[in-house]
Amino acid sequence: MNALSASTFAAMSTAAAQALSADQLNGLSTRNFQAMSLVGLTAAQLSALTTSTVAEATAGQIGKLSAAQLGELSDEALGSLSSAQDQAITAKQIAGLSGSTLAALDLSKLSAQATKALTAAQLNGMSAETLAELRPANLSAAQINGLSAATLGNLNVSTLTAAQVTGLTARTISALSADQLNGLSATAFAAVNVAGLSTSQLSSLSTATVSHATAAQIGRLTAAQLGALSTDALAALSSIQDRAITATQIAGLSGDDIEALNLASISAAATKALTSTQIAGLSASGMAELQQANLTATQINGMSTSQRAALNASALSAAQVSGLNAAGVSGLSASQLGSILSRLSAKQVAFVSADQLNGLSTGQIASLSVTQVKGLSTAQLSGLAAAQVSALTSSQVAALTTANFDALDISALSSSAMAGLTKTDVASLSIDNFSNYVAPNLSKLSVAALSGVSAAQKATITSAQRANLSAAQLSALGLSGAAQYDTDYRSVMSALSAAGGSSNLSFEAADAVLTASASGGMSAGKFAALQAIAHALNTASGPSASAMVTQLFDNVVLGNKANAKWTGGASTATTLGNLSATSSATQVSELIGKWFRGTDNPLLISGNHYAANTGPLWSGTPTNTQVNQGLVGDCYLLAALGEMAQQDSAGLQNMITANSNGSYTVDFKQSGADVFVTVDNALQVLPAYQRKADGSTLYAADGGGSSSIWAAIVEKAYVELQEQSGATNAYATINGGFDGGLKAITGQSDTYISVAATTNAAQAQAILTTIGAALAAGQSVIMSDTRADAARNMVGSHMYAVESVDVSAGTVTLDNPWNANGANSNMLMEFTTRLTDLAADSVGFIYTTGTPRVA
Repeated sequence: MNALSASTFAAMSTAAAQALSADQLNGLSTRNFQAMSLVGLTAAQLSALTTSTVAEATAGQIGKLSAAQLGELSDEALGSLSSAQDQAITAKQIAGLSGSTLAALDLSKLSAQATKALTAAQLNGMSAETLAELRPANLSAAQINGLSAATLGNLNVSTLTAAQVTGLTARTISALSADQLNGLSATAFAAVNVAGLSTSQLSSLSTATVSHATAAQIGRLTAAQLGALSTDALAALSSIQDRAITATQIAGLSGDDIEALNLASISAAATKALTSTQIAGLSASGMAELQQANLTATQINGMSTSQRAALNASALSAAQVSGLNAAGVSGLSASQLGSILSRLSAKQVAFVSADQLNGLSTGQIASLSVTQVKGLSTAQLSGLAAAQVSALTSSQVAALTTANFDALDISALSSSAMAGLTKTDVASLSIDNFSNYVAPNLSKLSVAALSGVSAAQKATITSAQRANLSAAQLSALGLSGAAQYDTDYRSVMSALSAAGGSSNLSFEAADAVLTASASGGMSAGKFAALQAIAHALNTASGPSASAMVTQLFDNVVLGNKANAKWTGGASTATTLGNLSATSSATQVSELIGKWFRGTDNPLLISGNHYAANTGPLWSGTPTNTQVNQGLVGDCYLLAALGEMAQQDSAGLQNMITANSNGSYTVDFKQSGADVFVTVDNALQVLPAYQRKADGSTLYAADGGGSSSIWAAIVEKAYVELQEQSGATNAYATINGGFDGGLKAITGQSDTYISVAATTNAAQAQAILTTIGAALAAGQSVIMSDTRADAARNMVGSHMYAVESVDVSAGTVTLDNPWNANGANSNMLMEFTTRLTDLAADSVGFIYTTGTPRVA
C-alpha cells in the first residue's frame, strides 16, 4: 500500500478508505497516513488504530474528527496525543466527549477554548487526578460556579484570575476551603465577593490573606464577619483597611476585637460608634490609641475613672465639655476639672463632688462665674474649705440663693465678700452668725442689704459698730435715733427681768413683758428686744419656756396667720395685722388679748350677747353626758369630745390649761404638732326669750346639769383654731365636718369602716370585733349616720359617741351628743341597737389608731 503515492491517499474515496483493514491502516507510512482523510473511517477502524499510528496524525486530522470518532480512539492513543494534537481538539469535540475519554486525555494540553467548552457534568464527573490536569485559569467563572462542592474542593484555585473570581457566585465563594482562600493570589482575593464568606471561612483566613483585602471589601463585611477574623488578622489591618471599618461594624465587635484593632487608624465615625461597654473594656494601651477628638461626650461619660484619668481634659472640644453629665464631670480629677472649669455650665458645676471642689485652688474658686456659683448646691458650698470661702468675691456671694448662702461657713467670708450680701442673705442669718461675723463688717454692707437686718439682729449691733456707719446706713437700719432705740430696747429687757423671765419665761412673765411693751405703742428698740427674746427662747443664751408659752409668745411677736383680723366678740371683724416696730398700743393689746387672754371671741350672732360664765371647768371626771350640743352643727367635734371623755379622760383634761389670768389655753394637734389656742370664759348667750331643751341659755355647747364648761371651752377654741388656717373666727365656720375634730383633740390618725344594707351578719360581727378591740385599747370610736330614722334613734347626717359593743349579741351602744338638749326629740340619747338594723341607715364607724394622749 505504501507503493501508492500520497496523492492517491489524499484522493481516496470514503468507500475505499473504509475498505482498508486495520493492518493496512497501521502499516501506512507517515506520509501516506497524514495524506488521507480520517473523517471517513469507521468506528472499528479508528478504535483499531495503534498508538504509534495515531501519533502520526496531524493536528488538522485530529481537529476534523467528530466527538464520537475522537472517542473511538483507544485510551492509550488518546493519552499519547502530542501537545499539538491536544491543542487541535475543538470546543465542539470536547463537549461531546465521555468521562472516560476525557480521563484518557492530557487535559493540561487542551486549548483555552476547549477547556472552556467542558460542561458541568463533565467537570463534576472528573476524578481528582483528572481535575488536577486542568489549567484552572482557562475555566470560566460560570464553569467554576457549576462545580459541585466536592469537585470545587479538588480544584486548584491558586491560579485563578481576578476576572474569574469576580464572576464567582456567593454559593461558590462560600464553598471554598480555607486553604483555597488562603491560596488565592493577592489580586484574585481582592476580587472576592466577601459578602459570601462565612464566619468560619473568615476565621481561617491568614494574616497575609486578610492583608490582600481592599478597603471596599473590609467595609462590606458585616460586624459578625469582621469579628470572625482572628485578632492577629485584625491587628495586622493596614491604616487604609482600618479607616474602611464602618460605625455599624464597630458597634458589633467584641471587646477582644476592639482591643486588637489599631484604634488610632479607624475613622471618626467608627470611633463615635464605640459603645460604652466596648470603651469600658479597653486596656490602657487601647485607650492610648483612641483619637480623643473623635470621642463623643456620651462615650467619655461612660468611661471608668482610670480611663477618664488618661484623657487630656484641656484638649476636649466645646461639644465634648458641654455634653458631660454627672458621671463625666464627677469622674474628672481635680486638675482635669480645673482645666475645663470655665467651660462648665451651671448645671454641670452642680455635678462636681465635694472632693473635686476641695481640690480646686482659691484662684479657681474665685474664677467661677456668677452663673456657675448659682449652680452650686448647699452640700457643695457647705463642704468648701475656709480658704476657698475666703476666696469668694462679693459678686459671687451676691449671686447665692438664701439656702446656699446659709450653707456657707460665714466665718470664713472675707470682709470684701461681705459687700456682696443681699437683703435676703442678711435676713436669713442666725443671730449668732450675724453678731459674730456680719456685725463687725457692717460698714461693708450696702444700704439695701442693711434694710434686711431684723430687729433681733439689730439688737446685737454695738455702739462701736454703729459709729462706723454712714447716715444712710443708719437710716436703713432705723437707727437714726440710736439713743432712743437703746433706751426702748433696755426698757423691754428690764421688764423681762422685773417679771422674773430672764431665766424662765412663764405665762405670767410673758404676759407682763408684752403688756409693758404695749405702753405707748411699739418702737424699733422695743420690737427688736421682743424679737431678740423670741429668738433666744430655749437656746443656750436665752430663757427657757414651755412649748405653750413659746408658741403663744411667738404668735404675738413673730406673727401668725390668725393675726390678720380682730373679732373681739363683735358682729364684724376689723383688721389687726402682725406686730411691727410701728404697731400702736391698741394693736399690741389686741394681739396680747388674742393669745394670752382669750379676748378675741368669735363673731357675735345677731340677738346674742357674750357673758362671762363662772361655771367650773370640770365637775369631777369628765363624762360624755357633760357634752350637750347647742345650736352649732358640730356633732362631729362634740361626739369626739364625749368619746374622749370616756376613753381618755386624763388626756382630755391635759388638753386644757387654766391660766392665772382666768383664761384657758387648749392644746390641739395638727400633723403631729401642738397648736395652742387661748380663750376666756365669755360664752354667747341666747336672747332672753330663747332656751334650749336642757334649760341652758348658752348658744353653743353646755355642760348640762353638771354646769361644767370644758366642752364649751374646747368648742370655742376649735372655732378660733380655724382662723390659723385663714378661716373666719365664727361658730358658722365649724358647721359640718367629718373626722377633723377627732384628729385635732386626740392627735391620732383614724380608720373608717362603712356599714351598708349589703353588710351581712358575718361582716357585721367582724366590724363589731374590730370596734370592740379599739375600745379595749383605749382608742376613741365615733359613728356617723346618713339617713334620719327616728324609730332607730337616728338623726340623719349626725355623729354619735360609741360607748360599747357586744359582739355576741351583735349590738352597739351609742350616745347622741345632743344629750339633755335632745329631750324633746322623741328619740333616746343613749341607746343600744343591733348593727344589722343600723345597716339600713348606711352608717360608718371612725376609730383612732396609734397612741392616745394618755395611755
